[in-house]
Amino acid sequence: TTIRLSGRRMVIGAVQAEHADLNSALVGGVRSQSVAVNGKTALMLANTIHAPQTNAILVAGAHIEAENVRAGLLIGRHVNGNVHTLLDTRGAILVGAITGLLAGLILLAGKWLFGHKNS
Repeated sequence: TTIRLSGRRMVIGAVQAEHADLNSALVGGVRSQSVAVNGKTALMLANTIHAPQTNAILVAGAHIEAENVRAGLLIGRHVNGNVHTLLDTRGAILVGAITGLLAGLILLAGKWLFGHKNS
């Protein structure tokens, strides 16, 4: 069964459909095989994403077509269009590695400074 969702000027918490077409929408999360979103969304996960004018926190998909997208984090295999990201895939890996290294050094320093001596 094919589940399609299409709407204009909608506010939706979460969408899970094979195909979603949302125009001027405010969406918490979208999980779909193919999605077209024009609006704002927190999370967008799909195989194919068409995003003409979208602001999002996280966008992840195999094929992303974007006319003007602003995203906190974008993960995609093929990305075409005008995309502005806070973090791309390489940036996210770098931030994760640096954060892990710093956390390890802080824990090591804490153990060295405040460690219990064996009696």
